[in-house]
Amino acid sequence: MMQAAWYERTGPAGEVLQLGELETPRPGPGDVLVRVFASGINPSDTKMRALAQIAQSARIGAAAPRDRQSGVTDRLTMPDAPVTEAQRFITPQ
Repeated sequence: MMQAAWYERTGPAGEVLQLGELETPRPGPGDVLVRVFASGINPSDTKMRALAQIAQSARIGAAAPRDRQSGVTDRLTMPDAPVTEAQRFITPQ
């Protein structure tokens, strides 16, 4: 299980943001699973949550506020991956 913050509908943060545990995703072929330690929130995340513009949630049922994340690679399923396990990173915007 993993700790997560997400929302499934739009509205004020105090009414729609949920904190809890979700099933840890399993990487498929060619994927890299990343253990995220920190995730920033951009003003656009706040606007999307508040203004009912969640294209992503229509695809996955929930959306997570995020801008840039930092963490380490946790599991690789790519035989010739350009990264190694436990490699630190910061995602680009």
